[in-house]
Amino acid sequence: MYKKLERLLITLSIVLVSAFSMIIVINKHKQMFAGTNGGVLVLKAKSNIKESIAEIAKKNNVLIAKQIMVPSTDGKTDNQPTFQKFGNGTLPKDFPEQKNKEFIEDSNDSVYYFIFGKTLSSIDLSKYLNEKGNTSMVSDNDWRFQGITALLDTRMIVGLLLFLISYTSILMANIIINLKKQGVQRLAGISCFRLSFLGLKKRLTYIFITTIITLLTSSLILYIINLRRIMYFYVIIFPTIFIVLVLLLIELIVGILVYLFLQRQKINLVIKDMAPIRALMSFVFLLQLISLLCLIFSFSSISSSHKDLVLLKKATNKWKSQDYYSPSLLNGNTEKSKENVLRFLSEANQKEEVLIIADNFNKYPLQNQYFPTSNGNENILYVTPNYLKKVGIKFNNTMKSDITILVPETEKSHKNKLSTLWSQAFNSLNETSFSYNSSVYKSPSKDLFTFRIFGWSAVDNQAFVQEPLIVVMSPKLFNINNKNINSDVLFSWFSREQILFSNNKTTADLIKKYRLENVLGSFSNGNLSVKNRFVEIKSQQLFIVVTSSIALISSTFLFYLMNKIYLYQNRKKFAVARISGESLFTTHKTYLIQLFIIIIFAIGMIFIWHLNPLTLIIPPILGGLQLILLTRQIKNDVILKS
Repeated sequence: MYKKLERLLITLSIVLVSAFSMIIVINKHKQMFAGTNGGVLVLKAKSNIKESIAEIAKKNNVLIAKQIMVPSTDGKTDNQPTFQKFGNGTLPKDFPEQKNKEFIEDSNDSVYYFIFGKTLSSIDLSKYLNEKGNTSMVSDNDWRFQGITALLDTRMIVGLLLFLISYTSILMANIIINLKKQGVQRLAGISCFRLSFLGLKKRLTYIFITTIITLLTSSLILYIINLRRIMYFYVIIFPTIFIVLVLLLIELIVGILVYLFLQRQKINLVIKDMAPIRALMSFVFLLQLISLLCLIFSFSSISSSHKDLVLLKKATNKWKSQDYYSPSLLNGNTEKSKENVLRFLSEANQKEEVLIIADNFNKYPLQNQYFPTSNGNENILYVTPNYLKKVGIKFNNTMKSDITILVPETEKSHKNKLSTLWSQAFNSLNETSFSYNSSVYKSPSKDLFTFRIFGWSAVDNQAFVQEPLIVVMSPKLFNINNKNINSDVLFSWFSREQILFSNNKTTADLIKKYRLENVLGSFSNGNLSVKNRFVEIKSQQLFIVVTSSIALISSTFLFYLMNKIYLYQNRKKFAVARISGESLFTTHKTYLIQLFIIIIFAIGMIFIWHLNPLTLIIPPILGGLQLILLTRQIKNDVILKS
């Protein structure tokens, strides 16, 4: 049974890590830019940078590719990279050449440049560009360790630790169950060192074979789906080797500990079938403590993800009846792009519905914070008038003023003060003053839906807000002739996908009309984005649940075996204690105190780490289960002795 469990955990560890790395390759291969001889990121470009690039490419007989991102308008796929070619030759098929003259002309020059050829290094290219007055740096394009970095992410590390603890527990359980056998083997002349690493050769062989089969299978899958760059295979190989090395490290640590245990065991104790119980118990309790802390973390994560799933499910139900798209921001704010964006918004507002809902979720707003603060954690929404109609807020103002500040009914006593402070805050950000109006509104429901797009910029899973201060912006603010609007604010809303459009085809046509293809990127669909986020959170939760279950079973099994050794080796002492009428606690107080210390320590760490209060139930429950297990084993032991 132990061999089967060992092999199951080895197989799961290697296969899951390899599969995880392969998913990274499949999803991110277009960002890896494999096959280049390095790259350079230009931070600040001079107007003649293209001439400089063409000159050095010709001089060194290499190809240099300038990255130009092309947006996707289907709401499903991300921005796609295309490339402008400098030098003679053909770009590899992974680097599609951009031939649209308008795209090339309007593209930002402060982007990545990739080298194809051995006669020019990225260091030399960066040095050359800097000498020409540009500001550039060598691009780190090494993805080999990306899988390892992803494994060490906080969302994955707890699950990985639980897997490794499970493997350690199974190794220890196998050792504990064979203590009697090892005693006989020592008497037969087998050294402690050899006994400590008994079975290691077979496990190493199995690890090696599993690793080879897994890597060959992964490589074959990549080859079949036409991902054949050597970089892609490195992204799978390195994390797989990493997990194998971790397994080998565990084998080494457990082997050394067992060797130390056996060294402490005198030969006369071997004859009496006595194990180094204190040393073993100390290690098992340490393992139990680490396992308990990881289980607490995983339970906290499961609890948090459950809350997120409830919120996302609620948002999914709201998005079902809506269909909005939001373009992301590709390139920064320039005077030309600002003018074109304002023209684009003005015409889009006439041809389709444009909905602006700029929430403050990324700054973790406080529910009762309505006054302006330096860290920006106010409970506030910036919206266009059509949002109010959608959520059922009555608003009769004809928007003669630029901005109307709507104060929730709960804060109506502070209406004048809030209006004054916020109008001052807005005016401080703009060259000219806005015209203001203010009013009190009554929220039609406890939670207001914010139509949030769950793209990469949405760092949390909120989509509802309670009793916010609402800043209603007149559509005339986005007119080309209006100088009041702060372009930095406008572009920040685009970057957070907070400007929504009802017709993706009309929006795409207008983006093309105003030559904004290099400014506004791929479209995100609200309904699709919330479904993708739901699946992502659900997958993470499932992974943690599975690893936690395996760790809990392994930990409990190890504790059960340890109890057997503990009860067996102290059988005479416990028999005398029972005859003399000692209570269970008095007889096993040292053992129980150790268990109690672990529980108290774990509870203390929950408060120190500020974890979910629900996790406070985990230490007492696990401690209680282990106490019940110990009590049942004691009773069974008494019955057997009788």
